[in-house]
Amino acid sequence: MLERERRKKAEEIAAVAAEEIEMTASIILYDYVGAEDASRVGEEICEWTERTVYDILMRKFSIKSVRFSKEELAKEVAELAKEEMEMLASIILSDYINTEEAIEAGKKVGEDVKAAVYDAFMRKN
Repeated sequence: MLERERRKKAEEIAAVAAEEIEMTASIILYDYVGAEDASRVGEEICEWTERTVYDILMRKFSIKSVRFSKEELAKEVAELAKEEMEMLASIILSDYINTEEAIEAGKKVGEDVKAAVYDAFMRKN
C-alpha cells in the first residue's frame, strides 16, 4: 500500500469512528456532567478519537514486515484506541467531576471507542 493510500485509508477509518463516537459519547457523559457539558466534552473526545485512531493506524500501516489479517488488525487497533481514549477521557472529565467518576466514565467511553473503531475498520478496510 502506498503512503498516500495508507493516509487516506487511515483518515477515512478515523473519521467514521469519530462520527460514531460523537453522539454516543455525549449520551454516556450526560449522566456524569449534564447536557451542555456532555455535548462540549463529547466533541472534544470525538476530536481526540479521530487523531488517536489515525495515529494508531499509521503506526500499524508502517510496519511492513508484519502481516495482519483484517480482523486481527481491527481488533488490535480498537484495543489500542480504547486504552488511549479511556485515559484521555478520564483526564478531560476530571475537570468536570471527581476522579473516581472520571475514571468510570472514561472506561465507558473507551468501550464505546473500541466498538466504533472496530466497526469503522471492518466497514472501511
